[in-house]
Amino acid sequence: MARDFLAARHMADMTPEDLNRNLQEHKILNHARFALTTSLLCGLVRHGSDTTVLGSLLQDLAIQVIKHSRKITFREEGVVNDVGRDGEEEENGVGSSIMNFAHTLQVLSECTTRPEMTGDLVKSLPKSINVQREGLMPLQCLYGLARAIKDEHSHIAHFEIDLLPHHNFQTHGLHSVAEALAGNPHLQTLVIRWQSLPLMVNFLRTCLLNAPHLQSVVLDDVSRKPVKQVNAVTWAGLQELCALLNNTRSLCFRDCQSVHVVSQLVLYIPNTIHSLDFSGSAFNSISAADLGAKLETSQHCSSLNLTDTHLESADLTALFHDLKLCTSIRDLSLASTRLDRACATALSEYIRLTTSLERLDLTSCHLTTESCQLLAAALRQNRSLVTIVLTDADVSEEGRMVLARTKEGEIAFIGLELEDYM
Repeated sequence: MARDFLAARHMADMTPEDLNRNLQEHKILNHARFALTTSLLCGLVRHGSDTTVLGSLLQDLAIQVIKHSRKITFREEGVVNDVGRDGEEEENGVGSSIMNFAHTLQVLSECTTRPEMTGDLVKSLPKSINVQREGLMPLQCLYGLARAIKDEHSHIAHFEIDLLPHHNFQTHGLHSVAEALAGNPHLQTLVIRWQSLPLMVNFLRTCLLNAPHLQSVVLDDVSRKPVKQVNAVTWAGLQELCALLNNTRSLCFRDCQSVHVVSQLVLYIPNTIHSLDFSGSAFNSISAADLGAKLETSQHCSSLNLTDTHLESADLTALFHDLKLCTSIRDLSLASTRLDRACATALSEYIRLTTSLERLDLTSCHLTTESCQLLAAALRQNRSLVTIVLTDADVSEEGRMVLARTKEGEIAFIGLELEDYM
């Protein structure tokens, strides 16, 4: 810290020409290790009567931000695709990691009293920010990011963050970022990859304090380990943040291996969500029944993703007992489910009674001949289903023949070669 300050003090005494030459020769604005020096330099000159130095520095930083940003496209809710700088995809914004903007964010934390000078610098930040680092994040970066998000010139629409256990030592900085996100009217997508449930709950609850209108909230458990103990404060926080999701269109809660956490979430999520994704999460009969009961009266949820949830026959029976009365589900994914006779019976009963389902995803499922016969019988009585996805599904030859002859031309079986049987 002392060495960085002395270096900044030395550069502050230079003439503008010498300063620009040193910045270029030593590439001070290019390397993150000089971020603190740069921010201290801006802090030293921010109150100077001659503002050309600060203005020149901020202009150079804005150019560096553009260089470190990459083009992205938003294809699906909560999904960001990197298409490179020369991609042919339509550009909806640019994004990059937080450490690529270490200089800019630390400078913003230093120059809080010069908003008229930092407005263009905030505008140069991309629409997508990824807060990701293996170690602790520089606190000045977090405070600068919070200021950038709250700035009236901010246009950040997509925000991703990795919450690791050691980030419990930086709760104040993370809380500042969460508060800023809560007041950002442009935010559309929020992605949190978490390993600590209490830290995730506190951060997300703060982000949702104003119940913002979000397109998508994505919560990925990257630890993939069951949560052994949950205190009462975390349970209450989880219930509170669920209530704040009433203006969110899509919720993804993926890869959580704690059944009791999934069950608690299912109980309290609002009925106003349009798309639910629980892929990779653990369910049992009770949580499956609660999910079916939740969706039975829903008039908004049109998509349900249960990929890799390893639902068994009792779980599917409990789920479809109430889900068959839902009139809003149009897209259902049961990918990677082993459809034995009991599972196929429960699914076929649902297909027979549903009036809204249009697309069924059975990717990588195992279907016996008997399972295919049960599904075919149900499909003959269904009037809404138009697409069944069977990509990489393990289907017997007899089962393929049965499906090929079911409502020929009315239902598209994607992923199966049916020409030989038609």
